[in-house]
Amino acid sequence: MSDYHILQQSARGDRIQVAFHIPIPDANNTVGVNWRTIIPQTEVTESAVPFIEAAEQTQLDNGELIERVVTVDVLGADSPASKLAVIVAYWTEHKPKLLETLQRKLQYYGKSDDVA
Repeated sequence: MSDYHILQQSARGDRIQVAFHIPIPDANNTVGVNWRTIIPQTEVTESAVPFIEAAEQTQLDNGELIERVVTVDVLGADSPASKLAVIVAYWTEHKPKLLETLQRKLQYYGKSDDVA
């Protein structure tokens, strides 16, 4: 599995579109539903990556990963290596935030009950 896939760069070279793959923990939400069960029911699992490997697509389909396509600003990064460093820094900073946002949104997903 790859943490990210570069999809394209803007004509000026100052932005890069990246598909980030975020691992989903094998754990339950607040009401006892496994995150990996929830993801295929609530997320688009088909990858935007045209050259994705079958095993990685299977991980998306099974809820083991989610994909977020983001445009990363690399303005000022003047070499390929510095542009890749900006992407890695973005990934490192935003990966936990993206997972936290998803888990907050789906914290009570699957709860059903009767009111007495």
